[in-house]
Amino acid sequence: MHKQVRFLGAAMMVAALLVAGCATAPRDQRTAETRGMRGLTQPVAFSDEISRDLVRQTRDLIALQGEDYRVGADDVLEISIFEWEMSDQTKTLDFRVSETGVISLPAVGVLAVADKTVARIQQDIETEFSRRNLLINPRVSVRIKEFRSRRISVIGAVNAPGVYAIHQNVSTLLEMLTLAGGPSSGAGGVAHILRYKDQDTDPVRITVDIEGLLHEGRMDLNPVLKAGDVVHVPQSPLIYVYGNVRQPA
Repeated sequence: MHKQVRFLGAAMMVAALLVAGCATAPRDQRTAETRGMRGLTQPVAFSDEISRDLVRQTRDLIALQGEDYRVGADDVLEISIFEWEMSDQTKTLDFRVSETGVISLPAVGVLAVADKTVARIQQDIETEFSRRNLLINPRVSVRIKEFRSRRISVIGAVNAPGVYAIHQNVSTLLEMLTLAGGPSSGAGGVAHILRYKDQDTDPVRITVDIEGLLHEGRMDLNPVLKAGDVVHVPQSPLIYVYGNVRQPA
């Protein structure tokens, strides 16, 4: 009887601690790295058909991975202009793509480059130089010096959490987990992908069984990610057992 009383007392203490912990938890912050925590209070399990269907829908984007990178806002372009009539002198300049998706070239002015490939931007610049009679047989080289427009955040129980700029149009969950050093030793068995339509609405959440993805190689559990997505790998839940037991832990 005394043992039962002590056990019930310990159970009541644990319940009180859990309630107190919930009451003092800080509110979620709306930053790129922490806003992904919103809406993750439900039990974590990859069992709902909605998540499975959302993973299948993202696979429609996989074709973009094989296409040439499309430039976006904040990318930095290195543009070289070869002057044939001046002993092959080359003028090289760096241009950061504006939020509106344009750059400003000397003697040419504003040029729209957003959502264009490097080859298309090169062709457009050469066309402008020819049309304005600025160069005879213009030769232009364009390369992406800094990839900054497509960023995906990986947070939670991974070895190297952070915001990663991808060098292709889309990425996959497996690739992003690899960039982040893989799940840490305390990670749970799932990952949440939060996809935001805008800043003021809750994200679409896709819950993925990363145990099946990483250890069973199930590519049907490998969603395609795009710029702005947040990957959250929660910690494995812990249960504390203490009191009148042989091995409290």
